[in-house]
Amino acid sequence: MDILNQFLPPALMLFVTGLMGVMFKRNLVTIFMCVEIMLCGATLAMVAFAAAYGDISGAAFAFFVGPCCGAVPALLSGAER
Repeated sequence: MDILNQFLPPALMLFVTGLMGVMFKRNLVTIFMCVEIMLCGATLAMVAFAAAYGDISGAAFAFFVGPCCGAVPALLSGAER
Protein backbone atom coordinates (compact mmCIF):
# COMPACT_ATOMS: atom_id res chain seq x y z
CA MET A 1 0.00 0.00 0.00
CA ASP A 2 3.00 2.29 0.30
CA ILE A 3 3.17 2.56 -3.47
CA LEU A 4 -0.35 4.01 -3.53
CA ASN A 5 0.69 6.75 -1.12
CA GLN A 6 3.53 7.66 -3.44
CA PHE A 7 1.71 7.68 -6.76
CA LEU A 8 -1.90 8.62 -6.11
CA PRO A 9 -1.30 12.25 -4.99
CA PRO A 10 0.61 13.14 -8.20
CA ALA A 11 -2.06 11.34 -10.24
CA LEU A 12 -4.74 13.35 -8.48
CA MET A 13 -2.84 16.60 -9.07
CA LEU A 14 -2.48 15.81 -12.77
CA PHE A 15 -6.15 14.96 -13.11
CA VAL A 16 -7.34 18.05 -11.24
CA THR A 17 -5.01 20.31 -13.23
CA GLY A 18 -6.41 18.94 -16.47
CA LEU A 19 -9.96 19.25 -15.19
CA MET A 20 -9.44 22.91 -14.29
CA GLY A 21 -8.00 23.55 -17.74
CA VAL A 22 -10.99 21.91 -19.42
CA MET A 23 -13.41 23.91 -17.30
CA PHE A 24 -11.82 27.33 -17.68
CA LYS A 25 -10.08 27.42 -21.08
CA ARG A 26 -11.83 28.26 -24.34
CA ASN A 27 -9.22 27.35 -26.94
CA LEU A 28 -9.93 23.92 -28.46
CA VAL A 29 -6.26 22.90 -28.65
CA THR A 30 -5.73 23.83 -25.01
CA ILE A 31 -8.78 21.85 -23.98
CA PHE A 32 -7.47 18.77 -25.80
CA MET A 33 -4.10 19.20 -24.09
CA CYS A 34 -5.85 19.37 -20.73
CA VAL A 35 -7.79 16.20 -21.56
CA GLU A 36 -4.46 14.51 -22.24
CA ILE A 37 -3.20 15.67 -18.84
CA MET A 38 -6.31 14.15 -17.26
CA LEU A 39 -5.68 10.92 -19.15
CA CYS A 40 -2.08 10.85 -17.91
CA GLY A 41 -3.30 11.23 -14.33
CA ALA A 42 -5.81 8.41 -14.74
CA THR A 43 -3.16 6.21 -16.34
CA LEU A 44 -0.75 6.86 -13.50
CA ALA A 45 -3.43 5.89 -10.99
CA MET A 46 -4.21 2.68 -12.88
CA VAL A 47 -0.55 1.71 -13.02
CA ALA A 48 -0.21 2.43 -9.29
CA PHE A 49 -3.18 0.22 -8.46
CA ALA A 50 -1.85 -2.48 -10.77
CA ALA A 51 1.51 -2.41 -9.02
CA ALA A 52 -0.04 -2.38 -5.55
CA TYR A 53 -2.36 -5.31 -6.14
CA GLY A 54 -0.17 -7.34 -8.50
CA ASP A 55 -2.62 -7.13 -11.40
CA ILE A 56 -1.41 -6.55 -14.93
CA SER A 57 -4.59 -5.01 -16.35
CA GLY A 58 -3.79 -1.43 -15.29
CA ALA A 59 -0.34 -1.60 -16.85
CA ALA A 60 -1.82 -3.13 -20.01
CA PHE A 61 -4.30 -0.25 -20.22
CA ALA A 62 -1.44 2.24 -19.87
CA PHE A 63 0.41 0.44 -22.66
CA PHE A 64 -2.48 1.03 -25.05
CA VAL A 65 -3.30 4.58 -23.88
CA GLY A 66 0.22 5.84 -24.56
CA PRO A 67 0.01 5.72 -28.36
CA CYS A 68 -3.40 7.38 -28.23
CA CYS A 69 -1.90 10.30 -26.31
CA GLY A 70 0.87 10.49 -28.87
CA ALA A 71 -1.56 10.57 -31.79
CA VAL A 72 -3.64 13.50 -30.56
CA PRO A 73 -1.02 16.23 -31.23
CA ALA A 74 -0.58 14.89 -34.76
CA LEU A 75 -4.32 15.10 -35.33
CA LEU A 76 -4.54 18.57 -33.82
CA SER A 77 -1.69 19.92 -35.91
CA GLY A 78 -3.75 19.14 -39.02
CA ALA A 79 -6.90 20.65 -37.50
CA GLU A 80 -5.35 24.08 -36.98
CA ARG A 81 -4.85 24.77 -40.65
